[in-house]
Amino acid sequence: MKQVHLFLILILLSAFGVHSQEVNDWENENIYGINKMEPHSSFFGYESKELAHANERSNSNRFLSLNGDWKFQYSKNIVSSPNEFYKTDYNSSDWETIPVPSNWQLHGYDFPIYVNQTYEWADSRFPQLTDMKEPNPPYVPKDFNPVGSYITAFKIPTNWKKSSVILHFGAVSSAMYVWVNGNKVGYSQGSKTPAEFDITPYLNVGDNLLAVKVFRWSDGSYLECQDFWRMSGITRDVYLYVRPKSFIRDFRINAGLANKYNDGLLEIKVDLEGEKPDKGTIEFVLKDQNNNIVTSLTEEIQGSTIEFNTVIPEVLKWSAEKPHLYTQYITLKSNDTVIQATMNKVGFRSVETKNGQLLVNGMPVYLKGVNLHEHHPETGHVVDKKTMEKDIRLMKENNINAVRTSHYPQPEYWYDLCDKYGLYVVDEANIESHGMGYGDRSLAKKESWKGAHVERIKRMFERDKNHPSVIIWSLGNEAGNGVNFYAAYNWLKAQDNTRPVQYERVDIGWGKSFDWNTDIIVPMYFKIDYLEKYQNRQENKPLILCEYAHSMGNSTGNLQDYWDVIKKYPKLQGGFIWDWVDQGLLKRNEKGEQYFAYGGDFGPEGVPSDANFLANGLINADRTIHPALWEVKKVYQNLDFELVTENAYLLKITNNHFFTTTDEFNIYWKLLKNGKKEVSGVIKSIAIPPQQAEEILLDLPQLAQGSEYFLQVEAKLNKDEGLLKKGHSIAAEEFQLSPLVKPVFNIKPGGKLKLKKKNELLNVKGKNFTIVFNTATGELQKYIYDGKVLINGNLQPNFWRAPIDNDFGNRNHEKSRAWKMTTDSIRLSSFNYTNKKGICIVDVSCSLPLTKNNVNISYSINNKGELKIKEEMTASGIQSQYIPRFGMKFTMPESFDRVNWYGRGPFENYQDRNTAAFVAHYEADVADLYVPYIRPQENGYKTDVRWITFTNTSGFGLCIEAPETFGFNAHHQPDAEFDPGKEKKQRHTIDIKNYPNVYINIDYKQTGVGGDDSWGAWPHEQYRLDPNKAYTFEYFIKPIF
Repeated sequence: MKQVHLFLILILLSAFGVHSQEVNDWENENIYGINKMEPHSSFFGYESKELAHANERSNSNRFLSLNGDWKFQYSKNIVSSPNEFYKTDYNSSDWETIPVPSNWQLHGYDFPIYVNQTYEWADSRFPQLTDMKEPNPPYVPKDFNPVGSYITAFKIPTNWKKSSVILHFGAVSSAMYVWVNGNKVGYSQGSKTPAEFDITPYLNVGDNLLAVKVFRWSDGSYLECQDFWRMSGITRDVYLYVRPKSFIRDFRINAGLANKYNDGLLEIKVDLEGEKPDKGTIEFVLKDQNNNIVTSLTEEIQGSTIEFNTVIPEVLKWSAEKPHLYTQYITLKSNDTVIQATMNKVGFRSVETKNGQLLVNGMPVYLKGVNLHEHHPETGHVVDKKTMEKDIRLMKENNINAVRTSHYPQPEYWYDLCDKYGLYVVDEANIESHGMGYGDRSLAKKESWKGAHVERIKRMFERDKNHPSVIIWSLGNEAGNGVNFYAAYNWLKAQDNTRPVQYERVDIGWGKSFDWNTDIIVPMYFKIDYLEKYQNRQENKPLILCEYAHSMGNSTGNLQDYWDVIKKYPKLQGGFIWDWVDQGLLKRNEKGEQYFAYGGDFGPEGVPSDANFLANGLINADRTIHPALWEVKKVYQNLDFELVTENAYLLKITNNHFFTTTDEFNIYWKLLKNGKKEVSGVIKSIAIPPQQAEEILLDLPQLAQGSEYFLQVEAKLNKDEGLLKKGHSIAAEEFQLSPLVKPVFNIKPGGKLKLKKKNELLNVKGKNFTIVFNTATGELQKYIYDGKVLINGNLQPNFWRAPIDNDFGNRNHEKSRAWKMTTDSIRLSSFNYTNKKGICIVDVSCSLPLTKNNVNISYSINNKGELKIKEEMTASGIQSQYIPRFGMKFTMPESFDRVNWYGRGPFENYQDRNTAAFVAHYEADVADLYVPYIRPQENGYKTDVRWITFTNTSGFGLCIEAPETFGFNAHHQPDAEFDPGKEKKQRHTIDIKNYPNVYINIDYKQTGVGGDDSWGAWPHEQYRLDPNKAYTFEYFIKPIF
């Protein structure tokens, strides 16, 4: 039957005009554009200086947007797509409409697919999707390769008749044919850079018809195997613009530094095309931020290339810290009349690698970066300007200073924002052939693919070359290495000697050696111990992690540990966290409930999927933040604080900025006594130069005995700075000034206790309370005080957490599963109790057969209803990676939903991700402790807690405290709600149900979340609970009223 199906396809292909012996353009690696214009930098040529100054192309008479609703028809493959729809007499009245730009998969056609490193149309795990069972470049499926046919009409303004009209597509995935008024214009591949066509010969006066046929997959898709949603369509702006008879085709601006980085060196090269203008001139004008002219020059046009060079003394330099920009105007004139005027922002800065370091303006900056995918929760790969502005504001607010455009160039507006507000950009070419591997099959090694590789790098370079924020070019990602990248590196270095070029896949043998075609060593997910060793290697190149700290779900642990090492060694200069935003897509269930969908949530059964592996962001898809972002802000901060001598409270402030003096900040401090502010002060506008330190004597009061004190220090802006407002916190630190005050909690006898055993229940009664034990299980079953139930769910040992994504990745959910089953299979060995001198002592001994050890719990109870609980566990006799947690759990009625605690907060924190969570007194509703990760998992934890209370609105409830710090979380859901079981399942936030209880975990400790990667790495040893050790956890419970 399959053979018959393919035979019919061949017959239809022949009828379509495609013969089997011919090579389809979309299956030919040597064709990536037909009649496509040469690329150029992103600028617009206006008809006047005034319009150029405003730089809003929609105000120009030379611009016409074609964005909007287009006629659209979806087809399963090329054979079933409309054959002559591009003709002007074609009847498309029954077609539906689709917005442009958009992904058609998000408008009811076809379905989004998420896979990480395979080709979705030839994924052996899901063979039923297409007729291809394995990659076979340059060929793509015949039976299922969706095609989108687009039609739109437009009118040409009458004043455009004598000009050239250019059709611009910002991005189209993955390949397209273009027709105008029935005439075939051209063809394009390359999903993330512009395609332009000169359509002047095909235009009519008045009405015109534009038709576009878009292929979901083409041979170009073999170079677009990136870790993101695989979707298609016209995904960036479409517009027309006109060029006068004489015009500026392109220009190149090099704005470097000279004379020991003090002066600006401005080099401009302008390429002209068209007719030579009568008495033609080119005018160059450079203005500063106050609109003052810095330099100007007018040149007569003698040929097609004009060059302008000058030195700007004492120039204001551009950096991510101080993004000083000048404005460059280039005006083409004829007989002193403006033909074309352009405006471009100019940032003077230098970038170089020297003595094994990356230098910006001569300084060895750190790249405190994130990886950025193009993603919007509702519009997919179409990201609006407002969202981009929000992204850059969040990055700046959280001390992120660099972005890698993983793994393709972003929209042009993103670079404008990075220029304006200050972010270092690693601009990455749209090349990843991960699904072909890195060996002999790698397309990097296939000479026939050389042109396709270089073309993508060329189009990135030409578009983005004038942006000062772009400090490094990246040849691509996870595409192997070989002749094609050697050629690409050489081409790029020949075009631009002002920026380094990097490529990740020069790595040979997981860091054993490196190929030559990179200026910076940019590995991914190298462990800390490797970074330690790199400094001593002979490599004279800086190392910057292109990906690290895999932030999938509840992750991003031990980030501070990475940076402790990075700051030790000069050749280590930072990295880019993977990644910035969860790639969740907004979806509704049959009840209309909204949730963020991930891989496997779309399409029929059998659609390829790598599940939630695309949800690795520091922020949610809707740009609300994950708790890990607070840790990133803390670790990435550019001020360090240190108490030099505790007795004199001498505060050392180190300014780790490279271009910023600290007089822009006020330093606020406060002294906390037992978690609450005692006294505070401010140090205003202290001027510490970059890379320098100063010591300040703080005037603190004498500390009282018997109390715990913390000093918290915070630096805030004393004026608005770009996107950041006055008062924004840019750095903070805390210092423990006195040791932890361990509570003295002796269970003192008060009055008599009554004990009554009936059947399997032991009732302990005292003044105003009853505590009930189950003698068959050994569990404290109920606690009633003053007639009100405080504990209504068994107090029992707990060793498990709902697996986080990293637990699934390192298989701890399997290898340590015994610790989950142990909680439900505890065997009571003995239950003994005494009642002497007003103290009831209940001793419970249990065996844990699955983990081959024992747990003993002792309860001491007095007449006031106060409990002292001691949980002891012997070392395990089995092999497991780590114990997820060691503690106890119980439930309280839902009315006790007000939480107060003295410990780290206010946001979620874990022992390997808590440097940003300062110790203080916090309060919250239980519901607010829930963190809605896209795939439900362990969440909401707090560490280093001294005491905690759960109360109702009247202040009645329980207090829990311990002689040593402990951890807790509390939810309106039991842990089982966040636990999918033996394997991950397609679970989402809407699957989480609230229950009429408060579910509480009180822990000696919980293992850290880890984050070196999410496919095998364990949490670091110092943050794990070793199953081969014994543990003791002692705490106290008392009623409060």
